[in-house]
Amino acid sequence: MRRVLLAAGLAWAGCVVAPWQAQPRKCGADQDCRFVEVCQSGACRVGPLGEALPPLPPVGGTGGAVARVITDRADLLTGNAAHGRLGDVLIRNSTAAYILQKPGRDIGPLPFGGNVLDAVSVVGGAPQPDEFGEIQPLLNLGMTVDFRDIEIIRDGSTGGPAVVRAYGRPSLWDFVNLGAFLSEGLSTLIPFEPDGPLPVRVVATYTLQPDSPVLRVTYTLVNDGEYGLQMPVGVVVDSGGAVEPFRAEGGFGTPDYSLQGILDGSKPVPWFGFTGRAGGAAIRPHPVTPPLAGDSTNPTVQVAGVTVSIFSRPDILAALSESEFFLDAHGTGSFGFDLAAAGPSLADASAALLRQQGRNLHSFRVRVTDTAGPVAGALVLVRAVNNQGELVDAIATGRTGPDGEAPFATPPGPRVVQVRAEGYVSPTPQDILGDVVDVGLSTAGRLSYRFLLADRVDSPGLAPAPCRVTVYGPPQWTDPALTAADADAPHDGIAAVRYSATCSSDDDGPIAVAPGRYLVVATAGPDFDHWEGLVDVGTSSAAVAGTLHRVVSGTGYVATDWHQHTLNSPDSPIPLRDRLIANMAEGIALFGGTDHDVITDWEALVEEFGYSSRIRAINGVETTPFEYGHFNAFPLAVDPARPSGGAVDWAGGSGPGLAPPQIWEAQRALGARVVQVNHPRSLGGSPFQAYFDVAALTFEFNPAGRTGTARGDVGAQPYSNTRMRIPEGEPMWGTGFDCVEIFNGFAPYPGAVATRRAGDRRADRILLDVANMILVGLRPVMTGVSDTHKLKRGDTGYPRTYVRVRRPPAGALPDPWEVLGALAGRSDTANRGDVVVSSTPIPVVTARANNQTVSPGGLLRAAGPVDLTVEVQAPAWMGLDTADVIVSPGGMPTPSNDAPELTVAAAAALTPQDTLLPNGGTRRTWRASFAVDLAVANPFPGRDATLLVRVHGRQVLWPVLLDGLRVAVDESATTPQTFLTVTGGVPPYAVTNPVFVDVDGDGRFRGAFEP
Repeated sequence: MRRVLLAAGLAWAGCVVAPWQAQPRKCGADQDCRFVEVCQSGACRVGPLGEALPPLPPVGGTGGAVARVITDRADLLTGNAAHGRLGDVLIRNSTAAYILQKPGRDIGPLPFGGNVLDAVSVVGGAPQPDEFGEIQPLLNLGMTVDFRDIEIIRDGSTGGPAVVRAYGRPSLWDFVNLGAFLSEGLSTLIPFEPDGPLPVRVVATYTLQPDSPVLRVTYTLVNDGEYGLQMPVGVVVDSGGAVEPFRAEGGFGTPDYSLQGILDGSKPVPWFGFTGRAGGAAIRPHPVTPPLAGDSTNPTVQVAGVTVSIFSRPDILAALSESEFFLDAHGTGSFGFDLAAAGPSLADASAALLRQQGRNLHSFRVRVTDTAGPVAGALVLVRAVNNQGELVDAIATGRTGPDGEAPFATPPGPRVVQVRAEGYVSPTPQDILGDVVDVGLSTAGRLSYRFLLADRVDSPGLAPAPCRVTVYGPPQWTDPALTAADADAPHDGIAAVRYSATCSSDDDGPIAVAPGRYLVVATAGPDFDHWEGLVDVGTSSAAVAGTLHRVVSGTGYVATDWHQHTLNSPDSPIPLRDRLIANMAEGIALFGGTDHDVITDWEALVEEFGYSSRIRAINGVETTPFEYGHFNAFPLAVDPARPSGGAVDWAGGSGPGLAPPQIWEAQRALGARVVQVNHPRSLGGSPFQAYFDVAALTFEFNPAGRTGTARGDVGAQPYSNTRMRIPEGEPMWGTGFDCVEIFNGFAPYPGAVATRRAGDRRADRILLDVANMILVGLRPVMTGVSDTHKLKRGDTGYPRTYVRVRRPPAGALPDPWEVLGALAGRSDTANRGDVVVSSTPIPVVTARANNQTVSPGGLLRAAGPVDLTVEVQAPAWMGLDTADVIVSPGGMPTPSNDAPELTVAAAAALTPQDTLLPNGGTRRTWRASFAVDLAVANPFPGRDATLLVRVHGRQVLWPVLLDGLRVAVDESATTPQTFLTVTGGVPPYAVTNPVFVDVDGDGRFRGAFEP
């Protein structure tokens, strides 16, 4: 087995070099030069790198291809994933347009310029919407290329192709620490250092012919070292907009993040791509040289929405152990790919790639119709058939146009066509026997809806408002090959999920479902009741209508969510407007934008979409170091000149990355007033991205001295600083954050719904961390967040953070600065720390003692009895069982991940009372009172104490919260209750931030072990 041999101590050559070493043809101010010539005594000739570049095609002949620096905004593209800016390079013809990002660095999955940033098809002279992300070279698994210069070689003005070159050197691919990620399970199979320096120069050549949509990209490398280099090479792709990944001979679907999932999903494929309703792109690797070979194979791996494709090896294990790409000392080699932009049909792009390759192809058209005529937008999947007549590899995919047709060109052989179209049952696969394949679909069903909302409890007035319509019924698609085409598919038993800004299909269009019987449920978040009804959808349209009533009001709390994702994050395909409507439909009044390392301008988007009267947003970011934790920050200004919007560059490029305390400092330097630690604990297993676990957070208490500390145990860190690419000696642990996510997603205790322990084990576990911090003098505010990456799963805004605000005028939205003050726990904010973490219920808690009345976050002076009252309002669909009080938890060894113990000082069973409201809705109210004597209940006698209140129950939060939902459908049922049986889901859970109690009477709160 050959190994990568690297010269020890080799440093990059600058512009001062020995005779016959490469001399600069052109140098930038930073002295990082591009070399294609060698010079001696003033005489220059083409050097090895220049000789290895792909030959330039002749000029003249057909025109139409152009390349130019973008100085006019009219040259910029549009669409979900359009990120080109002035100064980038446009290369286009009459069939496709591509934008190459100008040189520079900005944090993100692909941090350097010089790469393809946008890719669209051109139809009738008009560029189509962009859904493509970005693509960069990958060297040695851990390196990419920092292209420092870009040059237009042929601008197309004299006919022939347009040619652009970018010049650079290897640099650390620091967004994803792939070498460390793989080393957990494959360390014995990686016989090289993925992050090691490479004495290599790289030129990327981009060539676009006048009459082809295919952009040819060739990376030419020269080895300046004294030793041969053998290394895996390939590309990394940020998937882009609202797209699904597709692999020829692999099909739809993404592997999970487990080692086995990656191995299972890394089958080599001849080409791969990304497809959405607006567009996409297909990528075919070139063979590496040397050796010259036929078709290239490329196992692909996906990690957090980023696709890694390794060229010229049969599988991922072979690619890791021994690459076919070899550079002799001072030798050259090349690899690359063809990129074809797609319109709505990926089949157009894949056919263009195969034609470029000169393959023998069978061209045919798939024509999809129903009894009313052509069916547009149908997904067509072409699959191979083996000798036993079994369906095997997915060869290609595409979508039908307005005429109901999708053209294909695939290698010849036994093939079948499968079709998936919304509103239709998928027909039996059909053989491809000629030039036209006719697929007839049964007539579709169309479900119209119109719901009005009674938004005031004291008035029966009705008006359109946002809502969610959930349609329960039989699955629309059962074939896994077709089901995998929607990574955002709803839970089993749900046929459709629709978020609507007006709760009317008059504005959104009807919901397409196959004819049959369905249960339709309309909801508007946990402050409203719901509407449900059975409907038979036939071959003509069916309609439902009703009213939703607000039943929760006057609590003083507003619903917020401080962790959400959209297609500006590589691992989320959700369009921005869709996410915004979902927030409104779930009752979120204020949210923070937290795309991965991108500051999305949500404040401007709320205005642009016309929703400023219903919701507010604060621009923020989730800073996402690969291994050691994620951190949100608010508010942040958007820098429109940077692709990231100006996010903190935590990775550091060729230098070391930032440790968490340095990240928080950098976030605050950008204006952040609130810094939040995200998902800080895992529940067993890998500590990956769980900050408290990675920092080895440890608490030490000295009962005798009444002192304690929270510290990071460097010796117990699961990953070394070196592995995490931060300097040795730089502390991982710090206390410069304001908030801690205790409730991120759901982790109910195991067991049957009716008998399992109430609560959430992850939330209880992290609550104890925060409680211990309070004991030693820290004051983080606890938050609950959805961390949603999906839409149809119904998880937008769940869990959530309720924040107390001054009662605004009727119809007014909360002041974002007041909310931020509560989250930061600022002493100059009246509502500091008055925050409830919740799956949906809002416990309104009041603590009284010595003629004082406070709510969570407030300071109460008491050494003995404290009276607490709890009130919860909710719709009739919510069920609560218990409220309990916890006094100063913590001060003990780290609890079990599986069953964290919280000592309860007092508990009360909750009995509901229902009240008919003037608007026609029914409010359910639970009340409880507690008398807690701190002289008895305080676990640390004589020391200041905290009081927290929890409410919880075992009845799941259907129909609003869909997470973990399991349902059984009986299509023959005649009532909603018998049609749908709910067998799983999430129970209600809420916990207040603490009431701080001054027990020793010194006028302030001091943690029981605060130094």
